[in-house]
Amino acid sequence: MKLEVSREISTSRYFDIPPSELRNFNFTAFPNLTRLELSGLELEGTIPSEISTLTKLMYLDLSSNYLEGVIPSTLGQLKCLVQLSLDSNNLEGPIPKGLGYLKHLEQLTLSNNSLNGSIPSTFGQLEYLESLSLDSNNIDGPIPIEFENLVHLKALDLSHNKVSGVIPYGIGQLPKLSTLDISNNGLEGPIPFGILNHCSFVQLSNNFLSGHIPSQIGNLSYLDLSNNSLSGSIPEGLHSVQYLNMSYNSFVPDMHFCGFPSTDCVFCPLQREHGFEEGRKNGDLFSIWNFDGKIAFKDIIKATEDFDIRYCIGTGAYGSVYKAQLPSGRIVALKKLHNRESENPSFYKSFSNEVKILTEIRHRNIIRLYAIDEEAQELNWNKRVNIIKGTAFALNHMHHHCTPPIVHRDVTSTNVLLSSNLEACLSDFGTAKILSSDSSNQTLLAGTPGYIAPELAYSTSVTTKCDVYSFGVVTLETIMGEHPKELLSDMSKPSAPKIMLKDILDSRIPLPFLRKDMRDIMLVVTLALACLHPNPKLRPSMQDIANELLFSKSPLLWHFDGISIHQLVNQEIYAIGKN
Repeated sequence: MKLEVSREISTSRYFDIPPSELRNFNFTAFPNLTRLELSGLELEGTIPSEISTLTKLMYLDLSSNYLEGVIPSTLGQLKCLVQLSLDSNNLEGPIPKGLGYLKHLEQLTLSNNSLNGSIPSTFGQLEYLESLSLDSNNIDGPIPIEFENLVHLKALDLSHNKVSGVIPYGIGQLPKLSTLDISNNGLEGPIPFGILNHCSFVQLSNNFLSGHIPSQIGNLSYLDLSNNSLSGSIPEGLHSVQYLNMSYNSFVPDMHFCGFPSTDCVFCPLQREHGFEEGRKNGDLFSIWNFDGKIAFKDIIKATEDFDIRYCIGTGAYGSVYKAQLPSGRIVALKKLHNRESENPSFYKSFSNEVKILTEIRHRNIIRLYAIDEEAQELNWNKRVNIIKGTAFALNHMHHHCTPPIVHRDVTSTNVLLSSNLEACLSDFGTAKILSSDSSNQTLLAGTPGYIAPELAYSTSVTTKCDVYSFGVVTLETIMGEHPKELLSDMSKPSAPKIMLKDILDSRIPLPFLRKDMRDIMLVVTLALACLHPNPKLRPSMQDIANELLFSKSPLLWHFDGISIHQLVNQEIYAIGKN
């Protein structure tokens, strides 16, 4: 039955609701309200307890705002609620156990906040619950054993928290569970029997799981068990899994392992030696980082038709990258040295160092080479911003979390690849420079024109601020859909013309409609322009940029159509809540 408009208030129906605090909402004027959707309105302040007076409310969506404080326990009085979405705010404190008394609830989304404490055991009483998302918070404690009662649950996401203990056996027995993501936590113990049999998408990476992989495998399409302490043999049933990652465990290779791509399985990579499989074709040396000796060079030759130019997806300073599909069905990017470099020991050493770096760095935004996403030009604004964030976090990881720190020196759009879940990742470390405290870090000029910092034209000193400049160029290129060379040229003129922000955006996709997208675009362009400052010392660090992307809640100060590039150049950027 269609709900009357008078009983609904929803931004999806193009209501023009100005940003304000939710406490200004007159709840008593809408006693029959059944749907309240105020997503992406830049609402501030706390969630007022008076919202519980809307006793007929079935759908409540306050996501993607700036709401802070705790979740009111009075929300447990909204007995008719079917859907509750409070994700992507600044909420903190524990999750009220009263939410477990909303017996009609089918979808509960509290992700991307700062919630802490444990998951209420009362959630086991939500018998009609189909989707539960608590990811990206500070939740600790165990997964309630009462979850075994959620017989209608289809999707469970507890990832990126501090959840500990073992995975309850009952999780593997839930008959409708198809999507399970409990990665990036502190879970230990074995994988319960049944999880790999009932679910189609399973993400268990970055925990402390141990024991063997259950032998019974169902209709799995995605499985990530990487970065755990799993051991034993690998079930033959995993051959049919479309996406499979079992790296950084302690599996024992056996007769079944030979059918798996070597990129899927790494056996104690920090404790065993890796070998190169080398081949020469027409005088060129082609090297592949090889973990198990099962990838045949003849398969690579066949997949690329002897490195035909049709398979080439990029050419760098000393090598070309080819896209190929291996016999296993895995699509990979293969790097091959140029003729002149294959006989040069220094270039070969650089190539070896590149492979070593890509193998040893463990970060979700720094990956092995994958195929470039050919649909990147179709991405919406939200996904483009996520690409920029991924690139920033990868560079920040290299600068601050690698020992010694690394400067990439060739951050370009072609070296920013996309993984299958549209996260941006850095690869191609051929011109990477490892910074040493006892060296002057002098080096020959290297990098792609149009991306390298201008100071490298007159100085051989390499610093992390060179990466910052390149990041600024790539960010503008992602937003504009083309290299920003004309924009940079116009901005450098003494009497620069007035350039409007809306006029530089990629014209292939519509201008942003949601305020959140407008604010995000303004923020990333402001950051990009700050990265392009001619004085390296006045550029922000990648840590500053990462903090801005994570924490900045700067308001949309001007009407979006009236924002100029000059205003953004002079806009002060700041991060809130860095702690």
